[in-house]
Amino acid sequence: RVSSFTLVGIGEFDLNDDNHPVVVKIETGTGEDYFVGFNRAVGPNAQNVEADDKVTIVQVSGGNGLSYSQSYLKDHLWEGEVYTENNFANTGEPLSVKVTSIDTSTEPGTA
Repeated sequence: RVSSFTLVGIGEFDLNDDNHPVVVKIETGTGEDYFVGFNRAVGPNAQNVEADDKVTIVQVSGGNGLSYSQSYLKDHLWEGEVYTENNFANTGEPLSVKVTSIDTSTEPGTA
């Protein structure tokens, strides 16, 4: 199954007339879900120290993304890069996230 999304960063969410998501949750069926977002380096994220203007993949260690839990940065991707989890949620199937484009020349920037 393939899904495609255009993401905007939280720093430009107020300019998001097309209602693109800021974050996409990838449900695992456990409390350890994945979250994909665009770490646009503007506004509150202008002082980032890592992954400026990259797509980030974060996994939580519990809570199903609904409550506090430890989170882990799994990867941060430039345009054209792919992150693959080989045995996604113990299904034996891979999960791949591919960044097909990043455009920081527009407001809002998109990925």
